[in-house]
Amino acid sequence: MNKIGRIYQNKDFDVAGFTGEKIEEILGVVDHSEADNHPMVINLRTENQPWQRYFLDAGIGFWENWGELVDKEDEDNRFVNYGEIFQLKRKVIQFIKCRNGKISIEMENK
Repeated sequence: MNKIGRIYQNKDFDVAGFTGEKIEEILGVVDHSEADNHPMVINLRTENQPWQRYFLDAGIGFWENWGELVDKEDEDNRFVNYGEIFQLKRKVIQFIKCRNGKISIEMENK
């Protein structure tokens, strides 16, 4: 994925270029005041793709390629390592899609 910035912004889209990619990291950005680890934004890096950033807002999905991790931990936000929590590192992506404002990443073996 070469384009920098926002790639998709809609309630329905398919994210191209990730079939067969192995997940390296998935980091959620969570407000420090949130006790339940509900992310505002999620960052994804795969073996052969740069950092991607995705989130939901106003009933639609957003997918962005910034090439690097643009979110930072600070006094307001912290990272939650979902790759570690859900044991997703090295899992192979089948497809990524957004349907009706819900982003899904399906991996081999479900």
